[in-house]
Amino acid sequence: MGRGAGKAVVGKGVRRAGATLARYRERDGDHYAAAVTFFSLLALVPLVMVAVSVAGFVLAGDRLLATELDRVIDGSLPPEIGGQVTGVVHTVVGERGRIGLLALAVAAYSGWSWISNVRDAVTAMLGQERTPRPLLRGIAADVVVLAGVGLAMAVSFGLAALTGAAGTGLLHLTGLTGGFAHFVLVAGSLLLGLAANWLVIAWCLAHLPRRPLPLRSTLRPAGAAAVGLAALQQAGGLYLHLLGRSPAVAAFGTLVGVLLFVYLVVRWLLMVTVWLTVRAEPPAGTLAADVRYAGTTLGAGASAELVVRTLSGR
Repeated sequence: MGRGAGKAVVGKGVRRAGATLARYRERDGDHYAAAVTFFSLLALVPLVMVAVSVAGFVLAGDRLLATELDRVIDGSLPPEIGGQVTGVVHTVVGERGRIGLLALAVAAYSGWSWISNVRDAVTAMLGQERTPRPLLRGIAADVVVLAGVGLAMAVSFGLAALTGAAGTGLLHLTGLTGGFAHFVLVAGSLLLGLAANWLVIAWCLAHLPRRPLPLRSTLRPAGAAAVGLAALQQAGGLYLHLLGRSPAVAAFGTLVGVLLFVYLVVRWLLMVTVWLTVRAEPPAGTLAADVRYAGTTLGAGASAELVVRTLSGR
C-alpha cells in the first residue's frame, strides 16, 4: 500500500513537471527570460556609474588616499598606460557631481524599465491578461513594487546577516569553537539564508504580477524556488572556482558566467511562476500547513547544501 502511494505521488509530480514545462514553452518563457536577463544587465550600468561617482567624492575628500592611489597605479602599470589611467581617475574626481547626477537619472529610468519588464514576464507566465492603464499610474505602480522588492531583499538578507554575526559572536563568547559548534553555525546560516530567499521570493511572486496574488498561495512554490536558487548559487561558486588563475580566462569566463547565472536564475523563477498555475493538489487547509511544507523543503535544501559544502571543502 505504501509503495503504491509512493508511486502515485511520484507519478503526480512527474505529470505536474511535464505540464509546467509545456505551459512554460507555450507562454514563451525562454524569450521572457532572455529579455529580463538583458534588462537586468543593462540596469547594472548606471549602478556602476553611481559607484564611480561615490568613489570620486571619497577621493576628493581624502587627498592622502588619492595620492596613494596614484602611487599604486604608477607602480603597477607601464608608464603610458598608467598615465592614461591616472588621467581617467582625475577626470572622475573632477566630474564626480555630473557623473552622479547622470547616473541617478539613468538609474531611475533603467530601474523602472527593469521592473516593468519583470512584471510583464511574471504576468505572462501566470496567464494573466494585461489590462491597459494610464502611463503615469502604471509607472507609479511599478515604482512602488520596485521599492517593495528592494525593501524585502534588504530586510530579509539583513536579518540573515545579523543573525549569522550574532551566532559567531555567541560562539566566541561562550568559547564553543569546536568542529561541532562550527557545523551547527554553518547549518543554521544556510537555513537562515534559504529562509531569507523564501520570504523574498514569496513576496515577489505575490506582488510582481499586474494582478497581485494572495501571499499564502505563493508560500509552497517559493520554498522550492529558494532551494533551486541556492543550488544555482552553489553551481555558480563552483564555476568561478574552476576558472583558474589566468587573468584573461578569469575576466572572460566571469563575464560569461554572470550572464549565464542571471539567465538561469530568471528562467528558474519564471518556471516556478508557471508552476503556480498547474498545481495539481488541492490547497492545504491552514496557513500553518503551508508554512510546515515550505519549512520541510527549506530544511531538506539546507541539508543538501551542507553535504555539498562538506564534500567540496568550500
